[in-house]
Amino acid sequence: MNSELNKQCTIVLFKIVLFFLSYLLLVAFGCVFVYVAYYCFMNYGLPGIMDSYDSGEFFLLLCTVLLVAFPCCFLLLYGLYPLKFLLRKSNKSDSSKVEVTKEKMPKLFALIEEVAKATGCKMPLHVFLSNEVNASVFYNNTLQSIFFPTRKNLVVGLGLFVNTNTEEVKSIIAHEFGHFAQSSMKIGSVIYYLNTVMYDMAFQEDRWDAWLDKYFRGLMNLCRFGGWYGVIGQIVLFLLYHILVFVKDVLRWMYKFVNRSYYSLSRQMEFDADRVACSIVGKDMFVSAMIKVSFASVAESNAVALWRRLLSVGKYAHFYDVFAQYEKVKAEELCTTISYDKIETCLDDFDEEPSEITFTNLYSDHPSEAERIEKVQSMPSKQELHLQKAWDVLSISSVEEWEKIFLCTNTNETQRQALMKTNTLSETDLVEWIKQDYEGVCLPKFYRPFFEMMGRFDLDSLDVDKKTQYPFTEANRTIMKAYKMEIKDAQIMHQLQLQDEIKYATYRGKVYAVSDLPCEEKDAQVKELSQKHCAIQQQMYSYLAANSEDSVKAMYEYLFAGMNAIDSLNALDEDIDKLRERYMHPYDDDEEPDDYCDLKIELGGMVRQKLKPIMLDCSTSFFELCAKMGCNQERLNAIVVFAQSETPDYTNYDIKVVLAEINRILDYRKALKDVLMGMIGYIKGDLVNIAQKIEQDSEVV
Repeated sequence: MNSELNKQCTIVLFKIVLFFLSYLLLVAFGCVFVYVAYYCFMNYGLPGIMDSYDSGEFFLLLCTVLLVAFPCCFLLLYGLYPLKFLLRKSNKSDSSKVEVTKEKMPKLFALIEEVAKATGCKMPLHVFLSNEVNASVFYNNTLQSIFFPTRKNLVVGLGLFVNTNTEEVKSIIAHEFGHFAQSSMKIGSVIYYLNTVMYDMAFQEDRWDAWLDKYFRGLMNLCRFGGWYGVIGQIVLFLLYHILVFVKDVLRWMYKFVNRSYYSLSRQMEFDADRVACSIVGKDMFVSAMIKVSFASVAESNAVALWRRLLSVGKYAHFYDVFAQYEKVKAEELCTTISYDKIETCLDDFDEEPSEITFTNLYSDHPSEAERIEKVQSMPSKQELHLQKAWDVLSISSVEEWEKIFLCTNTNETQRQALMKTNTLSETDLVEWIKQDYEGVCLPKFYRPFFEMMGRFDLDSLDVDKKTQYPFTEANRTIMKAYKMEIKDAQIMHQLQLQDEIKYATYRGKVYAVSDLPCEEKDAQVKELSQKHCAIQQQMYSYLAANSEDSVKAMYEYLFAGMNAIDSLNALDEDIDKLRERYMHPYDDDEEPDDYCDLKIELGGMVRQKLKPIMLDCSTSFFELCAKMGCNQERLNAIVVFAQSETPDYTNYDIKVVLAEINRILDYRKALKDVLMGMIGYIKGDLVNIAQKIEQDSEVV
C-alpha cells in the first residue's frame, strides 16, 4: 500500500472513530429515554392502572392508560430509534445476477484462477454473471463485516465478453483482484456498511418513523383535552419531536462527513487497482479494455432495443451477436473499428460528441476513464500477446439461459423459441438488417444533424418557393452540429454552477473556478446559433414543400403535434415519480400513513384530468397514421381501452394495489411515448427520403 493510500486510510479511520463516538452518544441518549419510560411506567403508570382497575373506575382507567402508557410507549420507541437498523429485516433479492460454478463454466473459472494466482489472491467465495458491462467486487452486508474478515464475491458482466479478448477481460478482473489485494479493502467494507447504516438512519423512513409520527400526532391531539397538563404535555412532545429531528440532522452530517474522505480513498483505491491490472496484462491491454468497456456501456441499451425490434419483425439472432455486430456498425460510423483482435489506444475515437468542458468530481467514488487511462501511462507494456476471443470462455447454453431470464421478460417465450428454430439470421444477414434498422431509427449520418433537433415554427407564415436555396449543405450541417454541442455545453456549465461539490472545470484548455465559467458568453453563442438553426429549419421546410409532390406540410403538422404530445407526457413524469416514491417508502408497513388518502385522490385526478385526455387526443389524432406505419395494433388498442376506461376510486385500494396501479399507468404512458417516438422517427425518415429523391431527380435533370 503506497503512501497516498496509507494517508487516505488513516483519515478515513479517524473519521470512523469520530462517527462511532457520536453514534455511541446517541445510543446513550436513547438509553436514557428507555430508562425514563421504564421508570415512569413502573412507578406511576402501572400502579395508577391497577388502582383504577381495583376501584372499578373504568373511565379513570382509560384516562390513565392514555396519559401514562402511551407517553411511555413513545419514549420507548424514541429511545430505541438509534438501534433500529439492528432490528430491520432485509427482504431484498437481486435478480440482476446469477451465480455460476466451475462445473458450468470451467474456462471462465480457469481464467479467474490464473488472475488470482498472478495477483497472489484467493479465489472469490462466489462468482456471478450479471447483465452489466463491467466487473465488480461486493461483500455480504452484515454487522459482522465491521469486525470480522469480509466475505468477498466477484460479479462479471457478460457485456465484457463482447468484441474483447481474454487478455482484456483479465485486465478488468485483475483490477477487481487488485481490490482484493489491498488491505484498505477491509476499510472499504467497513465504510460500505456504515454508509448503509447511516443512510438508512438519516434518510430512510420506515415503520419506526411511522410509529413515532403516529404516536406524536395522537398524543398531541389527546393533550388538547388535558387543560394546563395538556399544554405542558404538548411542549414536552414538541421538544422530543424536534430532538429527533436534530438526531437525524446529526446523522446526515456525519454521513456526509465520513463520505467526503471515503470518496477520495475510493478513487485512490481505483488507481492502485489499475496499476495491479497493468502489472499483470500490461498498460496497452488495460487501456484497450477501458476504451471497449466505455463504448459497450453506451451501446448496450441500444443493443437491447435493437434485439427486441428484431424479434418484433419475426427474425431472430442471439442477443450478444446483435450486441457485437451493433458495436461494429456504430464504430464504422465513427470511422473506426472494434474487434477482439484490435488493441484500442484512443478514447476519443469512440466519443461521438466530445465536450469542450472537462472536470474532476472529487465527490465521486470512481474516477473517469480518461483519468484512469492518464494515470497508467507510465506503466510498462507487455510484449508477447496471444489474443483469443473472450466469448469462447463462456458456456453458450448458460448464456442462452441468461438471455431467457433477463432479456425476455416482455417477449413471448414460445414465439422466441420458434423464431430461434426457424428464422435465425446469418451473420451477414444480421449485419445488413442492423445497418438498415440503424439508418431507419437514427437516420442517415449526413442528414441526421438536420432532423435530430427539430424546432417548431408557424408553417403558415412561410412562403413555399421553388427558388428556396438548397439547405442540406456541409456548412449548414456544421452549424446544426455546433448548435447541438453548444446547448450541451451550456447545460453542463449551468449545472456545474448549481452544485457545490465540483470547484474547478476546464473549458477550451483554460481552468476556471465553477463560479467564473463564461455562462453568459456561452448563452450568447447558443442564442446566435439558435437563430441560424431556426432559419435552416424553415429553409428545409420551404425547400421540401416546394420541390416535392408529397404533402410535406401535413407531415410537419403531424411531427409538431407528436412532439407537443411528448412534451405533455414528460410534464407528468415528475409528478408521477414523486407519487410512486412516496408510496414506496413505507412499503412494508402494516398501516397507511395519514397522507395516503390525499395522495390517492391526487393520483386519481392526475390520471382522469391529465393523462387520459392526452391519450384520447393522441388516439384520435395519430393512431390511424401509426397503424399505417406498421405500429403494433394490439398496443394501440390497449392504450385506447385504458384511456376510455373509468378511472377507479383509488381511496378504496391498499398500498400495494395502488403501487401496482402506478406501475401500470407508467407502462401505458411509456407505451404511448414509444408509439409517438416511432411515429416521429418514421416521419423524419420520410422527410429524409423526400430530400434524397429531390437530390436524385435534380442530378438526373
